[in-house]
Amino acid sequence: MRAVIDTNVLLAALLWHGPPHALLALVRSGSLGLVSSPALLAELADVLGRSRFDAILVRSKTSRENALAEVRQLAEVIEPPPLPQPVCRDPR
Repeated sequence: MRAVIDTNVLLAALLWHGPPHALLALVRSGSLGLVSSPALLAELADVLGRSRFDAILVRSKTSRENALAEVRQLAEVIEPPPLPQPVCRDPR
C-alpha cells in the first residue's frame, strides 16, 4: 500500500512520538510506501525552516537537513498531473 502523508502529519512523525510517528515507522520498515511531490517536499522544507522548530529539532536529535534527507530517501517522488480545474485557492 502507498500513501501521501499530509505535511503536518509528516512533521509530527519526524519530531514527536504518537500515531504519526508509528505511521512513519511503517514507511521505514517498508510496510507502507510514502508518495510525495516536489511541491509537498518544498512545503515540508518551508515549515521545518521556521525558527519555532529550532529547539524541537535539537531535542529530537536531528537537523532540518537530516529530516528532509530522510523523507526524500523514503518517498517515491512523483510529479502529479495537473487538475482539469482548481479545487481550491491554495497552489499546493
